[in-house]
Amino acid sequence: MPFLLSVSQGVNGFNGYYAYIFTKYCVLELAIYGNATYIIPKENWEVLSQKTKQELIDSRVVVDKIIHIEKWKNTIRKTFDKLDIK
Repeated sequence: MPFLLSVSQGVNGFNGYYAYIFTKYCVLELAIYGNATYIIPKENWEVLSQKTKQELIDSRVVVDKIIHIEKWKNTIRKTFDKLDIK
């Protein structure tokens, strides 16, 4: 069963974001309306979290990107369920 392993603060392109490290995924989060939650593989998350958002998207490692809008809470819950993140 997945569980939260650690929390770190992002740098460079993800400055201000927090990295929540789970068994299989890293969730990069900045809880500001209009920004987004990025879910990436746990492997190499330290390197990946130092890239800009565009570099991360261009590298095609983003598992999901969930924009902070009205339905964010429901969307993130469904995504976590789908990916078995708890």
